[in-house]
Amino acid sequence: MTNTALAGAHTAPATGPAPLRPRVAQLLAAIHAQGGRWSTGRVQTWRRRTGSPVTQRGTARRDLELLARLGHLDTRGPHDGRHYTLRSSR
Repeated sequence: MTNTALAGAHTAPATGPAPLRPRVAQLLAAIHAQGGRWSTGRVQTWRRRTGSPVTQRGTARRDLELLARLGHLDTRGPHDGRHYTLRSSR
């Protein structure tokens, strides 16, 4: 293998996870500050009360699911009564 082939084989170092969208980062900060159980309805109510743009129910659900996938939240309850809490230490 030539030096040029070796040089081309190396790419930029991997960076950490992409930063959260501002809407999702604000939600995570609110969950940390307030704690408790968070449902899509609570997200919508919180946005209304804080003057943030109100999100659709589906957007609130996706934001909560994203935070759970990233390890920030635990998913609790049945599919039709799902809520999320801060990740418990294990």
